Amino acid sequence: MIITISGMVGSGKSTVAKIIANKLGYGYVSIGDFRRQKAKELGLSINEYNKKGEADFSTDEEADNYLITFRDKKNFIIDSRLGFHFIPNSFKIFLSVSEEEGANRVRERHKEISSVIEAEKQARERNNSDTLRYDKYYCLSNWQDKIHYDSFIDTTDKSIQEVVDLILRDLSEIKT
Repeated sequence: MIITISGMVGSGKSTVAKIIANKLGYGYVSIGDFRRQKAKELGLSINEYNKKGEADFSTDEEADNYLITFRDKKNFIIDSRLGFHFIPNSFKIFLSVSEEEGANRVRERHKEISSVIEAEKQARERNNSDTLRYDKYYCLSNWQDKIHYDSFIDTTDKSIQEVVDLILRDLSEIKT
């Protein structure tokens, strides 16, 4: 089985994906980590890299091509906003979060962000850039729509463990 986890900035997708991969003994890959590494190689922040991608498809294409290499893997968790699109045979999970809570979580993780207001601004920029690019390159302005996912979880008022438990429950239901 391949599980793709998508979600909003600060929803817990990377943390949850790593925990579930560990619990199930699955492999794990993060397309966000891949994109952050590419941004770093260019001396850019992820927001700057995303902005570059609004006019330069190659930034997304490179990540898409990398993502597609996992299409035929077995027992793998893929942390990717567009995993549901590129790996349609996966069990597709979306994690939502309120903008405020997502920003709080991002700020806790990245101490260099000066305030929750700045974290909210950066999260909004990332989400807006992603939506713009996904619409432009894939006609997917609705990438956050429940219709694309097998499981849709609002993580705003949930602990990481609660989210993990919900996902494991959903997975156990499809395996039976």
